Amino acid sequence: MMIFLALKHILSRKKQSLVTLLGIFIGTMSYIVISSFFQASQDSMIASMVSGDPHIRIQAREREIDSKEIEDVLYPMFDAVIWKRTPSGVRASAAIENSRGWMDFLATEPSVVAATRVHSTTALINYNKVTYSVNVTGADPREQVKITNIEENMVSGSVLDLNKGTARVVIGQELANLLAKQVGDNLVLTSVKGSHVPFKIVGIFSTGNKFSDRSSAYTQLYDAQKLGGDSGKISQIYVKVSDFRQASALASDWQINSQDRVRSWDQINENLLSMFKTQDVTRYTITGIIMLVAGFSIYNILGIVVTQKRKDIAILRSMGYEPGDITLLFLYQGLILGLFGGLLGCAVGYLISIGIGEVSMGGPRSTVFHLDFSWDVYLIGILISNVVAILASYFPARSASKLSPIEIIRGTD
Repeated sequence: MMIFLALKHILSRKKQSLVTLLGIFIGTMSYIVISSFFQASQDSMIASMVSGDPHIRIQAREREIDSKEIEDVLYPMFDAVIWKRTPSGVRASAAIENSRGWMDFLATEPSVVAATRVHSTTALINYNKVTYSVNVTGADPREQVKITNIEENMVSGSVLDLNKGTARVVIGQELANLLAKQVGDNLVLTSVKGSHVPFKIVGIFSTGNKFSDRSSAYTQLYDAQKLGGDSGKISQIYVKVSDFRQASALASDWQINSQDRVRSWDQINENLLSMFKTQDVTRYTITGIIMLVAGFSIYNILGIVVTQKRKDIAILRSMGYEPGDITLLFLYQGLILGLFGGLLGCAVGYLISIGIGEVSMGGPRSTVFHLDFSWDVYLIGILISNVVAILASYFPARSASKLSPIEIIRGTD
């Protein structure tokens, strides 16, 4: 009965109700489309992070220089040392000291899918009187293809071809174009110590990131160590786990018992991920402004209805309806507008998202992400529309419930 009366009141003022419904509809639809776009871009970025890089990196820890430590080593015979300038700065260890111990530990961890020891060094390439700097990463190719998506980005050759001999290298497409090289050609890399080492190109990759494709190269671990003159040194350990969402917790647990630096993909990209919060604030702000306008519309319309339906309210009260029933009647009106507007906004927002389908960002090997259709986005959209509608209906409903039948009749001419 209450719902029927609420619908009757809504339909008695079709234009005002339609405007209110339109405001809720636009607000919900905007939230759905914007959320789908933002969520899709966030999912795409996260997927790129966890597929292109290891889930967890283990590195030699950087330590701040401690003057007391230096005093104990250089001046153990003195009780006190007065410095004209106190030593400061950061001292980085050249390598992980117990890399084999780490590998033995990771082999027993059930959550670890793959792990490899890595050594990185910088090399120079001279071509046509131009010098290019390249970051050379050496690892176990069989484990590397499990940890990152480098093999999926190969446009020629394979990362696994690095295992077919020594002095083999995989370079990016941009670098290959600059050097006019292709698979099978030779490439001379010059270490920072001045030694010249010839390599054979066995693969070319393209990630879509021009800077990375121009400045990155991959070899076997032994070749990278030999190139840098760092025999036996391990600069990092790459780890892939079964669930990348648990990487942060695992990294924190492993860090407790180690002096090495253990960081997960989300800890490394903390600044970038903080941008997602800004996106969330943006979409909620846009939706909130639209919904606020719709809420005021509901408030004004129901306020007018309360004034115009004073006689009807008096009749209902004289028929035995309690103040709570009158409150419920007007709350139903707001709820109906919020529910229909929210459902219609979700439906149209879904159709628009399907129409857009996917968004491409970049060049030929651009990042393509499909708009998100997570059910929680639609649930939140409907929830927002109904909460706004109920809140906007509360004060007119409360005002209507306080009207006395006798006062209404006396106040009628």
